[in-house]
Amino acid sequence: MKLGFIGTGALTAAIVSGLKSVADNSVSVLLSPRNEEIAAELAARYPDVCIADDNQAVLDQCDLVMLAVRPQIAHDVLPGLRSARASPHQLDRHAAAR
Repeated sequence: MKLGFIGTGALTAAIVSGLKSVADNSVSVLLSPRNEEIAAELAARYPDVCIADDNQAVLDQCDLVMLAVRPQIAHDVLPGLRSARASPHQLDRHAAAR
C-alpha cells in the first residue's frame, strides 16, 4: 500500500514517524512538497518515504491520501485536484490542524 500526504507539516511528520516506528511496516509514503524542509528530512530518514512533484502526483500515485492542511488552505488545495480513480474514498481523511 502507498500512503500519500497532501500537506507536510508537524502533523504529517508525527504520523509518518509513528508509522515508521513500527517494526513490521510495509507501507510506502509519498509526501507533497508543501513544506520542503520537513519533506526532505522525512525522506532522508526513511528509505521508503519519497517526495512528489506536486499534490496531484500524490493523489495519482497513492492508494490512500490524507489531507493534512489547515482548513483555510484546504479550500485552495482541493479544487485543483482531480482523481482518475472511480473510488470517492481515496481522499479519506482530513487531518486538519487548527
